[in-house]
Amino acid sequence: MLRRRSLVLLMTVVAVCATVATTYAISSIYKEKNAFQIAAEKHDTKAVESVEDFKYTHFDESEGKVILQGDEQPIAPKEDKMDSVEAGNISDDPKVNIYNKMLNTIDYFNNVTLEMDTSMLGDEVTTVQYQIDIDSRLAYQAVAESGNTLTETYSEDENMIHVDDVERTYKQRYGQTYQRSDTPYIELQDRVTTEDDGIPYYRYRRNVTNCPLASYCVFPQELAYSYLKDFDKWDIVDDNMVFLGRECVKIMGTPSPYIAEKHGIDSFTMVVDSSTGILLDFQGTLGGSVSRFMTVKECLFEAKSVVKQFNLTEYEGYEEITGW
Repeated sequence: MLRRRSLVLLMTVVAVCATVATTYAISSIYKEKNAFQIAAEKHDTKAVESVEDFKYTHFDESEGKVILQGDEQPIAPKEDKMDSVEAGNISDDPKVNIYNKMLNTIDYFNNVTLEMDTSMLGDEVTTVQYQIDIDSRLAYQAVAESGNTLTETYSEDENMIHVDDVERTYKQRYGQTYQRSDTPYIELQDRVTTEDDGIPYYRYRRNVTNCPLASYCVFPQELAYSYLKDFDKWDIVDDNMVFLGRECVKIMGTPSPYIAEKHGIDSFTMVVDSSTGILLDFQGTLGGSVSRFMTVKECLFEAKSVVKQFNLTEYEGYEEITGW
């Protein structure tokens, strides 16, 4: 149990560092299973600590390269972001529309309070709670296991605060959160391009939710690229499904050989919120049995819920750690 908690804590700390790094030197090789996950599986602490940005590190040249918005010459949008996405649909093809929404969930909501369970952070079920107000640049994320909070992350006043509830420490990083103006809309045709070197390039938008683990459901760019980039490998099997009171699209598909091997699955199912593109349920199965999953237990959209903010009096006895 102690080792398991250490891995979850370490993953969250590295995720925070990746989110708030001042300068990303990103032109690296894209692969769906990141360097941190590989190092964590091997319990290689030194390797984990050496990963500057665990989501976008070097992998296999056959998989393509990543460009994180702002790191190279940006692609000029063909039209204003909201003009592009406000209507909700960009194509008559429902596959194109749901794929585009999953890549751009941040354009379809502002406030959300959400709680999910997942096996994708380690060997045991982890609960992650999100409270997000993008326009106000406020966010709170809590990671728990067996009812015990392991880590908390606060985003407020351009400050990112990470709390380690096991070690009873906290860290602060000023001026390192993102806002909407940091991440203009990228046209869908510019999301994945093949350059002169023949390698596909995947363009990512900045995580303006300011929750380090948003990629598991709230802002699932990586999962969309990993599982849905090949439209021949998946289908919409229900476009009128109701999940947690939300109108959803149910997707079933087969992963690429690369993903199948790395994630240990031979099929997958997704339930995607029709309005926002947020991933509400994911199941990866092997031989008919679920081997990895993520499911949202509660969600509330656009209710202007109060986002929890950091209050030092709640952390009496906690030590402030400087440096990242």
